[in-house]
Amino acid sequence: MALLLLSLLGLRTVMGTGHWCDHRLEEKVERVLSPRLQLQVSCSQVYQYNAQGWRLDVDRMRLRHGGDDGIALYYSQQGPRSSCFLYR
Repeated sequence: MALLLLSLLGLRTVMGTGHWCDHRLEEKVERVLSPRLQLQVSCSQVYQYNAQGWRLDVDRMRLRHGGDDGIALYYSQQGPRSSCFLYR
């Protein structure tokens, strides 16, 4: 009986503090950011640049030409002379 009373008293003491163990871990994280590279090339060359790691900058194209419909209109008017924005 005394053992039960002591274990309950010990459990109540630990629960009264609210923490089983106080442990804090700090991690230092470093991020290396490089500046964004941008190009404007002929749209017929996008495939070649894509193979080299460049990506089509759709957001910049939408901003320049007024949305997806504007881009489609630009392509139809300019044909092979159309240029595209890329980034890496």
